[in-house]
Amino acid sequence: MRKERNRAIEDDIIPVEQTIASLADSNQPLLSSRLAKLSDLNPEQLRLLDNVLEGIEVKRRRQIISRLVELAEDNVGLNFDAIFKHRLKDQDEEVCSIAIEGLWKNEETSLIEPLINLMELRRPK
Repeated sequence: MRKERNRAIEDDIIPVEQTIASLADSNQPLLSSRLAKLSDLNPEQLRLLDNVLEGIEVKRRRQIISRLVELAEDNVGLNFDAIFKHRLKDQDEEVCSIAIEGLWKNEETSLIEPLINLMELRRPK
């Protein structure tokens, strides 16, 4: 119990930039307490996250985005919409699909065009 409390305290003081950088290390577990720090990123932090996600293996990107969707469903106070919107442009179709799942409650009309474009790109020829 004490170990868990110490880890929670450590997670609170770790800067979000360090959390983002740690995502690239597939040996590091995806802790919910650290992933929650990715809620409501500012534009600079979002760019940093995009750069990190572009450089890591697809399996890890899928895991990260899936976990963010789960966290957002479990805690309405967390908002990863900016991340999900950026992942709509991911090279991996599954990452895009997971990002769409994460945007299920978003009613912004600005999503209509990107979603239509995705449908057209992914339509069988």
